[in-house]
Amino acid sequence: MLKHYLEELTALEFSERDAGIQKAVTREKGAMNARGILHSSMTLQALAEFFGAEFSLRCDFLKEFVVTHSALCKEEDAVTTAKTLFQTKSFEQRDRLKAAYEAATKPIVASLSSDFPKQIEEGLLATFETRIKKNNMYVEIAYQAMEAAKREKTPMFALKPNFHGIGIDVEEVWRRYVKHN
Repeated sequence: MLKHYLEELTALEFSERDAGIQKAVTREKGAMNARGILHSSMTLQALAEFFGAEFSLRCDFLKEFVVTHSALCKEEDAVTTAKTLFQTKSFEQRDRLKAAYEAATKPIVASLSSDFPKQIEEGLLATFETRIKKNNMYVEIAYQAMEAAKREKTPMFALKPNFHGIGIDVEEVWRRYVKHN
């Protein structure tokens, strides 16, 4: 159920953001062209920073959704299910943004002869991977904490003082829980 809602919501949310990416890339290229440095590593670095920030937003959105709506995860092993769902969606977005970055920078990279474009792209991919790992740990911690809280429910019979000392009053237990059921 969690997967169903996440797929629908991400399709809507990220399709809007994808349209915004194209506008932002065009705006950034225009600004760099106005400065006369369109075909430079500065443009590549600016676009890499933009795509890194965009991925961080998307990855954080996925993490928050998976953690916040944990009640929708009905599977036996909720931790594994949530982490798998988060990773799958994060990897999809990573690949999508990587392809968009490559498409946006292809003409610029072709005009440069240095090794900077490759280094900038590797840095961007490292940023993506670091964010996925970090948020994956947050998802795991959140689900482990929820499972621990479920296990630590108050016991059905609490020890309380009676006239014999500390213990369970068998007659009271009989009256409250057995006799009326």
